[in-house]
Amino acid sequence: MLAVLALAGTACSAVGWELPNYGFFGFVPRADGRALKPVTVIEVVRRIEGGDTTDLHEGEFRVDTARARGERMWIITRRTIDAQQRPVVDSAWLDGWSLRTLRTARHSADGITRLAYDRRAVQAEHVSPAGRVRRRKTLHEAEPYGAVALDVLIAAMPLREGAGGQLPVVSDFGGDLYWVTYEVLSQTTEARTLSGGISFRPVWLVELGIKGQKSRLWVDASDRTLLRREEVLSPTARMLVVRGAPVPSLQYFPVQPLTASTAGPRSHSIRQGRPLQVIPEPLPAASTPPSRAAAGGP
Repeated sequence: MLAVLALAGTACSAVGWELPNYGFFGFVPRADGRALKPVTVIEVVRRIEGGDTTDLHEGEFRVDTARARGERMWIITRRTIDAQQRPVVDSAWLDGWSLRTLRTARHSADGITRLAYDRRAVQAEHVSPAGRVRRRKTLHEAEPYGAVALDVLIAAMPLREGAGGQLPVVSDFGGDLYWVTYEVLSQTTEARTLSGGISFRPVWLVELGIKGQKSRLWVDASDRTLLRREEVLSPTARMLVVRGAPVPSLQYFPVQPLTASTAGPRSHSIRQGRPLQVIPEPLPAASTPPSRAAAGGP
């Protein structure tokens, strides 16, 4: 009898650790992927120190929707620069219903870093500019998220005054797991300029705690888009990331076809608006997104 109880306890313990069990770490709310929508915006990074404000650079943030093997997913892409003014492109593939991170990729001057998420296991691969490959697989204490889409994840959480929770997030190469705490402080209203006048929209103010550092997010309460993000650098300095209005997608307008006698190449259309960039890293065929029923979606 003792042997049977010990075997059953071992099996239950193994199953408990294999499933995403957050009982030891507190309540973890679930994000709703239906709150997202495709959008492309410009991010302006500013440094505020004392009474001075300096625009550092502009980047691009994009949310796309796609389907892989019949399952819906979201693709997040952020384009920015590093401290040496070199381009950096971060991408993340999220489950369409639960916003669980499936894969992430970073393209930079230091090479390409890819992370694949499988429950608590995170497999990382880094390819240097010289072609050297480094791999590592880590089994974490909880099923983690990728840091690339953290603001999207927070904005899609159930938001109400006083609500909050903890989210497990992994580092750039997937080896270290840390817990991000968030709390909804209050709801305010902000003015928005529209054609013909000004309207006021409700905005949630959310505070984050990341490795002992505090930052704040301003989230539109109606469409759950992030308006700006503020990070505290020192008692007198802050970093502010402000998102502009959505950039229009490509729009095609018909043009009168040229006649055969007209010299030059034939033109069928002209483009208006900001061209959308191609996602740099396709989702590998080996990745299988969670099923729609397992994600808890409708």
